[in-house]
Amino acid sequence: MLPSGFTFIERGWFNCNQIVLHGRVGPVLIDSGHLLCVDETLAALNAHGVDPASLVKIVTTHGHADHHGANARLKALS
Repeated sequence: MLPSGFTFIERGWFNCNQIVLHGRVGPVLIDSGHLLCVDETLAALNAHGVDPASLVKIVTTHGHADHHGANARLKALS
């Protein structure tokens, strides 16, 4: 279980799990997910009460496409 201020978004195969850190200046997304799954990422964020346009940062843990593929698309929304 994560402490308060964190949201864990479990994803299936072909995509990475994601974490949202709810900070004072706004939400930070850890790993944007695969570009081919960006619509599912947007839906998951909204389902957890996170407006994708409110993201203040996107942090990528490493260079696999399922972790950074949607960075540009999500950045364009914020």
